[in-house]
Amino acid sequence: MDKRTRTISFIVFSFLSLASIFFAFQVKADFNFEQFFPDGDPDLDYFYEFTKEFETDDNFLLIAIHREEGIFEKKFLEAFHDFSKKSKRLPFVNSGQSVTLLQYPRKTPFGFTSQPAIHRSSPEKYEEDKKRLLEDERYAGSLISKDAKAAVVALKLIDNIQIDNSRILMSKMDSLISTYDFESHHYLGRPNFQKEFIDLQFREMAISTVISGILVLLVMWFIFKRGWGIFIALLSIAVGMLLFVGMLGITGRTLNVMSALYPVL
Repeated sequence: MDKRTRTISFIVFSFLSLASIFFAFQVKADFNFEQFFPDGDPDLDYFYEFTKEFETDDNFLLIAIHREEGIFEKKFLEAFHDFSKKSKRLPFVNSGQSVTLLQYPRKTPFGFTSQPAIHRSSPEKYEEDKKRLLEDERYAGSLISKDAKAAVVALKLIDNIQIDNSRILMSKMDSLISTYDFESHHYLGRPNFQKEFIDLQFREMAISTVISGILVLLVMWFIFKRGWGIFIALLSIAVGMLLFVGMLGITGRTLNVMSALYPVL
């Protein structure tokens, strides 16, 4: 290879590497497990038709608030009720329910009315409210734990919420819940799982890259035992990896559950 060809090659690969650095930051992760099924698969088509008619079954976020001494305490119930109402107003939330928002129908001489499942301002009624809720199979073990030490806010979300919206929702939820003095809380639902899963993908990809680099370095040291040769080889691998990730960004491809294998390959 003459000097002119080497110079042109160096300039081309330098330009492609710089462009790849920019597009590498445009690469996003994908959470949809439907990508493992080929387009036109009859089972996938049936799934789409089913969700279109009956909606998805993971469009929810549950927030469990725990109090070791029990939730039936006026200050806690007032704070939990306020949190329940504000949670319903967060973005991408369609509706919400909790034991303090729950209403029981009641028949009176003047017709049907409703009464709260928990009389927050009447502590003398707490035992009666607690007994009624724990005996109700619809709510015991779901909106309230069977030991009455935790209560749940159940939020119904928009269908097929994506990662960008999930991050917004979870960020606002974390900010909201930090304004209350709750002992502990736990999340369950698509937005939290989606965010944690994709963060795990990026962590695993970074760890795989580092481990793969170290292994390649050790192998090349035993083979070449020349610092300059090892540097050139590792630089070539790094540029190849960078060009690959940049190509993902240019073509709009997303990272999925198999992405951790990219550095190894």
